[in-house]
Amino acid sequence: MSLLVAVLFYSVPFRAGKVLLLCASYVFYMWWDPRFIVLILTSTVVDYYLGILLEVASGRRKKLLLAVSLVVNLGILGFFKYYDFFAGSLAALLHIPKSSVVLQVVLPIGVSFYTFASLSYTFDVYWGKMKAVRNPIDYALFIAFFPHLIAGPIIRARQFISQIWTWRRPAAIVIQSGIILVLSGLLKKMVFADRFAVVSDAYFKDPTAHPGWLAAWSGCLAFFMQVFFDFSGYTDIARGCAKLLGFEFPLNFARPFLARNPPDFWQRWHITLSTWVRDYLFMPFTRGRKGRFVLYRNLMIVMILVGLWHGANWTFVVWGAYYGVLLIGYRLFDRAATGTAIAHVMKKRYFVPFSIGLMFLFDA
Repeated sequence: MSLLVAVLFYSVPFRAGKVLLLCASYVFYMWWDPRFIVLILTSTVVDYYLGILLEVASGRRKKLLLAVSLVVNLGILGFFKYYDFFAGSLAALLHIPKSSVVLQVVLPIGVSFYTFASLSYTFDVYWGKMKAVRNPIDYALFIAFFPHLIAGPIIRARQFISQIWTWRRPAAIVIQSGIILVLSGLLKKMVFADRFAVVSDAYFKDPTAHPGWLAAWSGCLAFFMQVFFDFSGYTDIARGCAKLLGFEFPLNFARPFLARNPPDFWQRWHITLSTWVRDYLFMPFTRGRKGRFVLYRNLMIVMILVGLWHGANWTFVVWGAYYGVLLIGYRLFDRAATGTAIAHVMKKRYFVPFSIGLMFLFDA
């Protein structure tokens, strides 16, 4: 699809090309289930007008407008992604038949990504970090641009809208790098991720058939490699498709295997999510509040929410809490070990394999 869209896009003036890209993005979105186009259109229309109103509002009115954006976007995300999870959990707690409350809600494609993208826009306008977008086509394209809908990265209005306003036909070297990224992503997905999936599926399908620590760690390592190559592969494809059309997506993975410690890992793994929760959740709730307790409490809350963002399941809640404990524990340990020989050893590259093993111990 990307190649056909690129050919058509470059055959018309850029103003018409934007409309073409928007239409192609909506067709791409409806290809999976046409009904859910209503959701992305609702989010787009609501936040487009709220952005304009937020720019000139002040005081309580401004806060109310931001609250509307939060209710609409988180309402869409919360209902379609989390209703069955929370309803089922409450039913189990109250000993109510699960079938009486669970609706079997279908999760719309890309809802986690375009919801966070849309919220980043209203937050940035609210904080005065950017001007409201007046062109509805530009804003709609930012939300629906098809390369980022499947698996990210999470794009922000400040990064993407400015590229629309300053768009230039990409040079041949940029097109070439886009093709290489797409091919790299396909290689990661179809060769590496799918091969590791065979190993991990064989183990987790029946762990009792493969006793011993070597089989257990092999299965867990295979699963981790499957997730990495699958996720980073889709991201490479998305970044490559964007380059083919003259747009630049942010880097989402920066050699996470070389991370020396848990904080360094989260600066390299799913970077756009890590920076999003840092800028729009952690920092606003932590800024102006003193004390390490507040810092660690907020860090734990954010990591639990990161876990829930990945999936509506209690295992993801525990997964997020585990990484919260790991990050807090590392900060406490690093603070206590500063200036000692242990701190020196932890900064060496040969500590990297142990760090990675510790990071994914819970996944085992």
